[in-house]
Amino acid sequence: MNLKYLALNESLYDNMLWGERLGNGPIADESGQAIDALNRKLAADDRVQTVLLPFADGIQFCRKK
Repeated sequence: MNLKYLALNESLYDNMLWGERLGNGPIADESGQAIDALNRKLAADDRVQTVLLPFADGIQFCRKK
């Protein structure tokens, strides 16, 4: 992730729980795998603080430290 493009050091990602299908076992679909990979990448990145809000289809809030 290139942090220099984050507007105001914050970003929002929608549909991060992928219709409540993530976290319920293996993911066969390419779209689900991509969303899962992004969730994991954001969670592991020490340069950002993240919160995954579990309402609707999942909102991931990120801000640059």
